[in-house]
Amino acid sequence: AGDNAYPHGTLEQFMRCYHRSWGRHLARTWAAAGNHEYETPGAAGHFEYFGERAGPHGRGFYAYDLGAWHVITLN
Repeated sequence: AGDNAYPHGTLEQFMRCYHRSWGRHLARTWAAAGNHEYETPGAAGHFEYFGERAGPHGRGFYAYDLGAWHVITLN
């Protein structure tokens, strides 16, 4: 989704683009890093903005249970 909103996935771009529209849903958003996030070394802006909802810093993959579903996010 970020490809059309920000070119490099910096924290500043997340604050300017994502936060203004979807930021109010941050507490229930789970993030997956993509190529634009890695335009910033280590996808630092992505991990800083989404925090624990982006998975362990630097790894970018995680799993969680949502009701009867087991969700797996791969980097």
